[in-house]
Amino acid sequence: NKVVLAALCRQKGRYGFAYVDTSTGEFRLTELADRATLEDELARVCPAELLVNDQEPEPLYGEADGAVPCDGYTFLPDQADYTLREHFKVQSLDGFGCTGLTAAIGAAGAILHYLKHQMHRSVDHLTRLSVYHHGSYMTVDAASQANLELVASRGARDMSLLHALDQTSTPMGGRLLRHWILHPLREVAPLVERQQVIAALLDDVGLLDGLREALRQIRDVERTVGRLSQAGGNGRDLLALKNSLDQLPALREQLAALPGATVPLARRLREEIGEFPDLTGELTRALVDEPPLAIKEGGIFRDGYHPDLDTLRAACREGKEWIAQLQQREIEATGIKSLKVRFTSVFGYFIEVTKANLASVPEHYIRKQTTVNGERFITPELKEMEGKILGADEKAQALEYELFGTLRERVLDDLGALQQTAAAIATLDVLVSLAETARLYGYCRPVLNEGLTLSIREGRHPVLDQNLAEEKFVPNDVTP
Repeated sequence: NKVVLAALCRQKGRYGFAYVDTSTGEFRLTELADRATLEDELARVCPAELLVNDQEPEPLYGEADGAVPCDGYTFLPDQADYTLREHFKVQSLDGFGCTGLTAAIGAAGAILHYLKHQMHRSVDHLTRLSVYHHGSYMTVDAASQANLELVASRGARDMSLLHALDQTSTPMGGRLLRHWILHPLREVAPLVERQQVIAALLDDVGLLDGLREALRQIRDVERTVGRLSQAGGNGRDLLALKNSLDQLPALREQLAALPGATVPLARRLREEIGEFPDLTGELTRALVDEPPLAIKEGGIFRDGYHPDLDTLRAACREGKEWIAQLQQREIEATGIKSLKVRFTSVFGYFIEVTKANLASVPEHYIRKQTTVNGERFITPELKEMEGKILGADEKAQALEYELFGTLRERVLDDLGALQQTAAAIATLDVLVSLAETARLYGYCRPVLNEGLTLSIREGRHPVLDQNLAEEKFVPNDVTP
């Protein structure tokens, strides 16, 4: 699920609307002409929180609707413009397509201010600001979304259109397919570009299967990078990123071999998917095959990656080998066969002797703790070795944490390119998914034009067609 924060700003009768997915860094804004269109857009985006200006003379949304009142000055056009320009390090927002969108800029600036100064969140992963125009999409109002069951259904079984079409392999593709369904394009040209890629995939089923296999190995790059950029993440995030980057050369090679690879959209996707050989190599050299979840307890990095870490680990291993041999030596020296050398995080290393054998304890044993069943002792040499082991272990853990931070910063050096790559992979995944759905169910390619005539021969409703078990769906015609 998306973690979406949105904001609403009214300026001169227009509604500025902006939202950010804090988990991926997607940051978008638009302006809407009326309240009804705004409510439809809110239904599509479904923000977890909606920021509103606490100085509005007429409240736009109440707290009961999930609205969060914020300081009015953060919505002011000049203040919001400055906040955004300072963050993106630009002289003007015109390069993002924001010319004249004062209400939308107000909403976007308020979001950025709220994240930085109210939530104290890192916003380094917000590297792009995208303007979208409501007129580019067909309006699907909230009631229609619900009644048509486009992305969610009311019954126990998932009978939504999204479920019927979704053969995506990555979380990024799944989110984008949902967005496409809720935001149908109104222009023919980009739709035809999508169709061209899908048709080319269906012309080479082996290539389609190869792309699906490569995509299945790719994790949620958007959210992984998002966590790492907010001083979060762990070794498993770095490994997931490395495993995803391993697939990129194959994706690019397969896109180049795609029938009709000169199709503009396929060509753009190949250009937007990077390869990152240096970063991939660094992650491969650094990470163990199964990093732990915690980042402060060590065990993330391979032996041989860093000489100082190897030295500390060697000292720790040698000490633990000495401890392992100590138990046998003390059993032989004391004749106490039940003697144990144990360790706890609270008391460290100690020699444990049961009550029945306390008479055989040597004089140089130093009592450390009495337990129900016996006594715990230390010796000067055990205490000395404990200091060496724990000191080396603590230093190794501290060094690993430092190395993790350095490696995380190395990833963030490529933040913008990684986000662009993730977006291109999401688009490719949706197109591959739609091609697979068409192959599975025998769907054909509709002929699109700018006219108002709709003609369908032997049409099959995808949801009903896939879910009728006891009877076959009867195709229907739609004639002008």
